[in-house]
Amino acid sequence: MRFTKNYIIVETSNGPLNIPCKIANSISSSSNGLTCMACPDCKGDIGMTYFCKSCDKQKIARGDTEQAIRIDKENKIVLTDELKESISSSDKIIEVLGSISTDEIDQHRITGSFYVIPDEKTPKNIQKLFVRLQKGLLSGKTNFIVRFNTSSKQKLGILRAENNILVILNYAFVSDYTKHEQEVNIELTKEELTSSISFVNKIKPIEIDSITDVRRDKIQSIIESGEVVNVEPIEKEPEIDPFASEPIEVIAEKLIAESKKEKPLKPRSKKA
Repeated sequence: MRFTKNYIIVETSNGPLNIPCKIANSISSSSNGLTCMACPDCKGDIGMTYFCKSCDKQKIARGDTEQAIRIDKENKIVLTDELKESISSSDKIIEVLGSISTDEIDQHRITGSFYVIPDEKTPKNIQKLFVRLQKGLLSGKTNFIVRFNTSSKQKLGILRAENNILVILNYAFVSDYTKHEQEVNIELTKEELTSSISFVNKIKPIEIDSITDVRRDKIQSIIESGEVVNVEPIEKEPEIDPFASEPIEVIAEKLIAESKKEKPLKPRSKKA
């Protein structure tokens, strides 16, 4: 788990209160990176090539690309260093916007969670600010609505206290959330309702932490079986560059030698 430095900022009557902290995603997938693409001929790795859709530049290194904001299909704004700095200036800030009761939180809009812990490298009196905030939230049903940034994306969150830490529940913006409001107008008889409740109650309880990712387990078993394909590097024949600095006679000899490797065309049979 990788923690990054942040600051919880709470606006008070005496000005903003900055509380140093560290944040890390509580969810990680162990199945990431277990599968990949392979060449159908040599079984080598398949790489990604960046190319420009507007000019003839076919291969662009990822480090050479520039960031831009798309306006529409034809127009974009290329970001300068100053614009990048202005966008990322709030990346390390957990901004407290207000409060919300636990009873008001819509569980359907929670999409993940992040751990928030005090920065142990700060003085004890500064860490005490974090502890006081955590204990204050732990004492009741009040939670903070916050705005924060991870992976170059701004997110909405619910800051709440659990045990000795704080947790941010990643909360979908209302513009990203689709609420389902379909009504099912079917009446059940008393007997049908009784049997339905009986059916639900017959499903045996299970320890949720005992459930594993079956797909990941199958991939892991394939890895452990030892059926590994070792990719041997293919030696490429050197290409002849007609514009090389070699003498023209040497280049001509090479071209003639290459042409002799080609299969000669069969002569057409003469018609009787």
